[in-house]
Amino acid sequence: MPPPTRRVFSKSPTPALSFDEVLGFHGTVLKAHRTGQVLKVEAKDNPFGIPIIVKVYHYPTWRDRMRGILRNTIAAPSRVRREADNLHRLARLGVNDDLWLAAGESRSLGFLASSFLITRFIDAPSAGQFLEGTTDSLRRLQFCELLGRFVARLHREGFVDRDLHLRNLLFDEPRKVLIKIDSPRGAFVPSAFLQLARRRDLRDLDRDLQKSARSDERDFVWHHYRTSFLKDHQGLF
Repeated sequence: MPPPTRRVFSKSPTPALSFDEVLGFHGTVLKAHRTGQVLKVEAKDNPFGIPIIVKVYHYPTWRDRMRGILRNTIAAPSRVRREADNLHRLARLGVNDDLWLAAGESRSLGFLASSFLITRFIDAPSAGQFLEGTTDSLRRLQFCELLGRFVARLHREGFVDRDLHLRNLLFDEPRKVLIKIDSPRGAFVPSAFLQLARRRDLRDLDRDLQKSARSDERDFVWHHYRTSFLKDHQGLF
């Protein structure tokens, strides 16, 4: 069997990285499961010189690799490549902070064996954590206005996240900025399909808001969503 094919994608002027170097990073484990983990790596322990988030995925057996045959073979980009592309494009459009630093894939006979994604670490709570930990009504309403306008901006640009949950949004309150993270399933869709495609985003987000926000706060989010989107979408809510 031929050796694995390894490719590392990074933005200039990021440091040159080898696949083995990234897989050898040590840091705080934020999330772990059988085929992957998410690490926070401090500035002193990585060549970028800033705190970073490293997502690493391993598919050690052929059964693991076959499970993602439609998503991760040579016929389609991997999860990390899709997420890197989405983050890069959102930053280029001015919608999101510029998070993506590097990504890599290792493939055997075209099947994905392992991959990684490196992004900047943002020291900010998730939107859900902010709502759970904040009782000040004014701050909450300011957040709700920002949330409605941010989601409308995503949709105006044609981006449908397909995983639009409060846990996947960071809220940098001092800068009054929301930051989208974890977007491997997102896609930029043609305007002809946007009306239908964004329904799931709005449904997922509203379900989260029902658990974390008052009814008047939810109304405030959707009012600013509609206003910012410049159309009446009463039927979507």
